[in-house]
Amino acid sequence: MKGKIKKILEKNKTAVTLVLVVILGLLAGVVGALVARVYIFDDVYNMPFFGNINFSDNGYKGANLVIQGARKVVVEQNVKVAEIMDSVSGNLVGIFKKIKIADSGLKFNLENYYKLNQAAGFGLIITSDGWIITDALPKNLNYESTLGNYVVINKEKQIYKIDKIINDVLTPFSFVRVEGVRDFPVRSFAEEGTANGQMVIATTWSGDSYLTSVIGHKEEGLLKSSDNFSDELILADSFDKGLKEAVVVNLTGNVVGLIDSQGKVEPINHFQSAIQSLLKNKNIKRPSLGVNYLDLSLLTKENNKYKKGALIYRGASGVSIIKNSPADLAGLKEGDIIVQVDNTEINENNNLTDVIQNYLGGDKINITYLRGGEREEVEIELGETVK
Repeated sequence: MKGKIKKILEKNKTAVTLVLVVILGLLAGVVGALVARVYIFDDVYNMPFFGNINFSDNGYKGANLVIQGARKVVVEQNVKVAEIMDSVSGNLVGIFKKIKIADSGLKFNLENYYKLNQAAGFGLIITSDGWIITDALPKNLNYESTLGNYVVINKEKQIYKIDKIINDVLTPFSFVRVEGVRDFPVRSFAEEGTANGQMVIATTWSGDSYLTSVIGHKEEGLLKSSDNFSDELILADSFDKGLKEAVVVNLTGNVVGLIDSQGKVEPINHFQSAIQSLLKNKNIKRPSLGVNYLDLSLLTKENNKYKKGALIYRGASGVSIIKNSPADLAGLKEGDIIVQVDNTEINENNNLTDVIQNYLGGDKINITYLRGGEREEVEIELGETVK
């Protein structure tokens, strides 16, 4: 009996030993794999472990690429930028001087073709039924001459006639509409202001593009008008002639600005009310309040009592409130500080011009202002800016 028991114990001892050896061997393999991955293979060979493939450090075809479990792919910024540029190209059109078909008896006549790299400028599609913003049209031509002398060509090389033109009174741009369109692709506008340091892409009708960033907003002097924009976006890079007349988009593909023919970057919020008016009234009715002012959020002094608001102020022209303007008729005076328009406070984030220009001519607004330290309110019907 004792002999049988001894044999059973010896067999169990052998089995336990084998199990322990197997477990320890597996643990050693796992630890070894981790060490090899962290200290050897991941840095030298970039070998895939635990479902991850990392090409980031080796500059795989110039792109950082990580694949996790064959389900998630993360690519570096240049891939995203290329996708945005390709997508935005469908929202741009070329503006061309209309050619007169020449019949010279030749089978092929180059003069009968539009040269796609010789556009007069570009246009940004803003409505699916054919409205476009452009700075390509000369302002000195009369309405009929402009209609008859220019055409629009889209990415698919389709040629369209222009049937309506409206010049904007506050920017160098014009709004044109082409005939017979119902399905033009439209790109969203950025809803919020563009912050300094934000990466943006400037791209043109011809396909030229530039990755840059916003470095600030330029203001033309301290004195501002409620009826005219005085600011522009400043980009980190200045562009040559080829990248003037470009659209500027952020890295989500939303439009943040338009570069005019002089290289000035017009923030997209300068067009918001014009487009609303266009859709509502079939015309552009830019609003007018009629005051010159100082933005108090840009000024300070010792014991400063007023750190925000728009101080109605007489400028170099000697005018603080335009005679017979809505502000004049409502009884506003030089020295009043406008602190609120409807429910929007006038401060470092909302200057009076931008707030007023979000309305349409004819809209009624409530203006809250300070006079002699007392808070007062008045309802004003906005006028219409005319050139």
